[in-house]
Amino acid sequence: MTYKQSQTAGGLVRKGERGTKAIFYTTLEKENDEGETEHIPMLKTFTVFNLDQIDGLATEGVTGEEAPVASFDMLSQAEALFRRRGAKIIEKGQNAFFMSATDEIWLLERHLFNDVANFYATGLHELVHWSGAKDRLNREMKGRFGSESYAFEELCVRVI
Repeated sequence: MTYKQSQTAGGLVRKGERGTKAIFYTTLEKENDEGETEHIPMLKTFTVFNLDQIDGLATEGVTGEEAPVASFDMLSQAEALFRRRGAKIIEKGQNAFFMSATDEIWLLERHLFNDVANFYATGLHELVHWSGAKDRLNREMKGRFGSESYAFEELCVRVI
């Protein structure tokens, strides 16, 4: 909910809570002076809060189980590859990455991907980063986004 939506519903976002930026995009159609339809892109950002950040709302009977669950047809070969490699894969959070400090691959939850192919493509991409760890292929994986060493690691992932 936005802050205003929570107020309208009788709730109050707790002081100090931080919301999540959300983006709304649409295309507006407008007729110009020549009678032609113009398509004008519109982008709006707003901040939303989870129910557990808002006091005073009647949440009885509200559970995460009420949301429809998207079907996810697992690809058995990709799943087997994940298992055989032995990588610790955590499906949680908002980003996909390999964390070398803990030797873990983090992926978004499956249902957050647009389709099965994107989930496995992302998982396999991160698995290649995982393969470069010191006790495996010992690739130099230092540098920030935009640096030469970061770009080299991304190229390794694309080639493999």
